[in-house]
Formats: sequence, structure tokens, C-alpha cells
Amino acid sequence: MLEIVLNLLAFYLILVLGAYLRRYLNPGLQKQSGVFLVRYALPMVFFISALRIHDHGLLSVSLLSFLSSLLVFGSIAVLRRGDPDGIALGTMSSWSNNAFLGIPLASILFGSRGTEIASLWASGSITFFSLVSAIFFTERSNGQRGWLRPFLRKIIFPPYIPAFLAGFALSQFGFVPSPVLSSVLWFASQAIFVLSVLYVGSCLKLQGDIFRSKLILHALLFKHALFPVLAGFLLLLDAAVLGAFSEADYPAILFMSVMPVAINVVILFQGRAELQSQAAFSVTVSTLITILMSVAFLAYKVA
Repeated sequence: MLEIVLNLLAFYLILVLGAYLRRYLNPGLQKQSGVFLVRYALPMVFFISALRIHDHGLLSVSLLSFLSSLLVFGSIAVLRRGDPDGIALGTMSSWSNNAFLGIPLASILFGSRGTEIASLWASGSITFFSLVSAIFFTERSNGQRGWLRPFLRKIIFPPYIPAFLAGFALSQFGFVPSPVLSSVLWFASQAIFVLSVLYVGSCLKLQGDIFRSKLILHALLFKHALFPVLAGFLLLLDAAVLGAFSEADYPAILFMSVMPVAINVVILFQGRAELQSQAAFSVTVSTLITILMSVAFLAYKVA
């Protein structure tokens, strides 16, 4: 338990360091760091974690994640139909920072099993929001020809999905890394953990009067209340009918449902300055809420 506390403390210190370094970072360097993490570092994390998956029952976690995102997004789309910002609210409320924050935190709190669950959860939500991203991408294309190839390359097939599938396929064929390779992969995953948390910290910012925005308040309410409630409902339904999940995995799964608003949302709203600013605020406040939730969860676990 002391190791968990120390790891969690290190996580928060790295996050704060990233927020502090933000003022000294060149915007171009920050952007390139994000590109490096998305294209190369995070796919390696997905690949490494998928190598450890031998329990086919865990695959249901991806489906649960997909359904949870769909339910939250769909519910808001219905409730806010006719509202031009309805899609934006649905996206902010249901797209979670599962990869940059979810995988490291789940690894700290739940060990290797948590890493597997977090990776599967992330793969389900990423698959769903590839479709959401495609909507925005198609709108921006304005009917221009020649958009299909980049559409398929950048939206439908993000690099971490093939990496995850490759690692999972190797694990099913009985591939076991050698001790040397295991050590290399472990050090690589730790380095990526530090870089990803630093990046998240560098993206956080608080400015302006945040809490006057109903869009942000609603997004935070739906993200940290509606999302875990619906995920919990699906778990109860599974426990009563299907039995696809082990009760021992419930805490890790529920923990993934309270991850903060994804940084990807800020990128998605490029070209709409007001929405992008509000998305950045929601990411910051939502991340702080998740930090408090993880501390509370750790206190509960200790008790």
C-alpha cells in the first residue's frame, strides 16, 4: 500500500511540474510532444499491455466502454436536440482521458490487471469517438474530393488500435517476452508514463470566469455523474444477467468511468475558438475532480 501512495504522489508531482513548465514551453514543441505521444509512445503502451491479456472475458470491457460512451453521448444528443452546442456537450461529457491519464493511474492503483482493463476500456471509447471525429472531419471537408484516404488513415485507424490488436494477437499465440525484453518494455512504459503525465500537466490552464459557462458545468456534471452511473448500471445488469465480468474487476472498471474530459476534445474543436476555450477549461477542472476522486478511492482502499 505504501508503494501505491508513493506512486500516486509521484504522479501528482509530475502533473504539477508539467503545469509549471507550460509557461516555458514553445507552443510548437508542446504540439510536437503530443504528436509523438499519440503516434509512437501510446501505441507502445497499448502493445505492451495487450501482450499481458490472456483472459478473454476481459474483452467485454471494450464493449462496456463503447456502450457507456454511446449512452452518454446519445442521451445528451436527445436531451439537447436542436441545440447547436449539443454535439459539443455530448463530446465533452463522454470522451474521457483514458490513455494519457487512465492507463497510468489504473496501473498505479490496480497493478498489471488495472493496466489491461484500462487499455481495453480505452480501446472501446477510442473506437466510438473515431466515429464522432469522423462527423467533424466530414463537416470540415465541405464535400471536397480526395478526403477519403486521410479520413481512413487519421480517423478510423489511429495508431494505437493496430498496436493493441498486434499485441493481443501475439498474446493469444502464446508469445512471452524474454526477461531482457520484458525489462526493456518495462523501462519504456515508465518513460512514457512520465512523458504523458508531463504533457497532460502542460495542457492544463485556468483563466477567465469558468463557472459562468453552463456548457462547462453541464459537461462536468454529465462526465462525473451521468457517465459513472450509466457504467455502474451496465455492470449491475451484467451481474444480474450475463456474468461477463469478475466482481474483483468492478472497482477498476468504475474507476475508468470517472476519467476526466479528454485533451483530444480541445483538438477536435479547432476552428471554433469559444468552444475550444471552454473545452480546455473543462479538461482542467475535470482533471482536478478526477485527482480528488482517485485520492478518495485510495483512502477507501486503505480503510
